[in-house]
Amino acid sequence: MESAPQPRHYGDFEVIAAIGEGGGGAVYRAKQRLLERDAVVKVARVSGDASIRDFLAEARLASRLEHPYAAHVYAFGVE
Repeated sequence: MESAPQPRHYGDFEVIAAIGEGGGGAVYRAKQRLLERDAVVKVARVSGDASIRDFLAEARLASRLEHPYAAHVYAFGVE
């Protein structure tokens, strides 16, 4: 009998299921374990220092958005 695959984790986020994938990365339904809440995790495909800097700059800006129709950024990082 095959065992179930182990869940993938990104920091405190446990991946539950894939939502979609495109040229820039993939999006997953996830659970933030510590706070026990549903979340969405976007995993961007970046390569090289310039791409990583651009990604972090975009994430910082997005985390400052406060609007009822904007997604909230709870965490971001590079692994």
